Amino acid sequence: MTQLAALIDAQPQECQIYHYRDREKREIDFVIENEDGSLLGIEVKAGTTISKDSFKHLKWFRDNMANNNMFVAIVLYTGDSVLSFGTDMWAVSISALWG
Repeated sequence: MTQLAALIDAQPQECQIYHYRDREKREIDFVIENEDGSLLGIEVKAGTTISKDSFKHLKWFRDNMANNNMFVAIVLYTGDSVLSFGTDMWAVSISALWG
């Protein structure tokens, strides 16, 4: 959270960072909203493997809360690869943040 907040502060655009959780227990670790309304949803997973199920809350948020704003979803995980799980849905190795 601290590193994300620092990266957001360094951006030229005004951005806000949120945590999302609703009564149905859908949860997204970080939702970053740009001043133009575009959204980035980030889930952090401890595992080395990712499945489509890892994106279920991100997909729900895109379809029900993003209000036609651009929405990109990232699942950070401890594996080695960057993988596409559909349009604007990415699994990204957490090690990619450092190199």
